[in-house]
Amino acid sequence: MADDSTNPVANYTRVYLALLVLTAVTVWVGTLNLGDMAIFGALIVALIKGWLVASEFMHLRHERGYVLTLFAGSLAMLAVLFLLTAADVTT
Repeated sequence: MADDSTNPVANYTRVYLALLVLTAVTVWVGTLNLGDMAIFGALIVALIKGWLVASEFMHLRHERGYVLTLFAGSLAMLAVLFLLTAADVTT
């Protein structure tokens, strides 16, 4: 029998269950009366969910070098675009 760490079905099942729990947490945070702070809670949960999807379903956990560099560069560019949009909205 294969070890759980090498069994892809077990890994995918754990990630799926984690995503379901995090979705419930997102909905729960949305129902709280946190005002402007609710967006930060939702963003933190979204970042965790994005990391889970990228690392397991896109297999970035097992990649090295070029693919990770492209992924990190894409995230950096996305951050720059968000910051530029935020700067434009605030002025």
